[in-house]
Amino acid sequence: MARRERFADALARGRTVQEAFRDAGFSTRGNSWPKRAYALRRCKDVEERVAELREQARRHDEAATERAIERLALTKEALARELLPLARSNIADFVHFDPLSGTPALTLSDATSEQTAAIKTIHVKTQKLRSSGSGAETGQVLDFKLLLHDKIAAAMAIARMFGWITEAEKQAPPTPLGQRLRAMTPEQRAEFAKDFIAQTRQRLEDLRQYDSNA
Repeated sequence: MARRERFADALARGRTVQEAFRDAGFSTRGNSWPKRAYALRRCKDVEERVAELREQARRHDEAATERAIERLALTKEALARELLPLARSNIADFVHFDPLSGTPALTLSDATSEQTAAIKTIHVKTQKLRSSGSGAETGQVLDFKLLLHDKIAAAMAIARMFGWITEAEKQAPPTPLGQRLRAMTPEQRAEFAKDFIAQTRQRLEDLRQYDSNA
């Protein structure tokens, strides 16, 4: 692979200009090599090749994602079917009332597979009993508790999946510069803007001089 191709490939993979210049095998002797690196980056054929490689990578990622979705049968409908039992969960599905005393008790004997899918955890409390004949220990279930998945979270996930609800995008916290600007008076912000514009113009002029001497 030619050095210019390696340079473009490194840039397309996210390396900085100087890193790509070194990775490609160009000489970094002397103080002028960064200028040569940036000059090479501005070459039309390099820019076109970087854009081409990035587009190839984007298409490759899209194709890989589509293959993964097909392989896993990962569709909205399939995900919704997995979440639906959680959204429909009801503790009453696991409660049995004694016909004589009316005392409620938890039971899994009549639960369907869809109902048991809504169970997150089962806590069982047992007591060890020793058999008088053989001396072997046996267990007796004293109590057990069920914890179901959060049905509201499951229902919200389904609603978001199909676009039935949308949420406002969370605003990013202010940057240090933003915090400074908020703390300024209108007059201070106007003065800051003037200084910023002057510094920007000077920086652009420095870059212009830099390019002309490259």
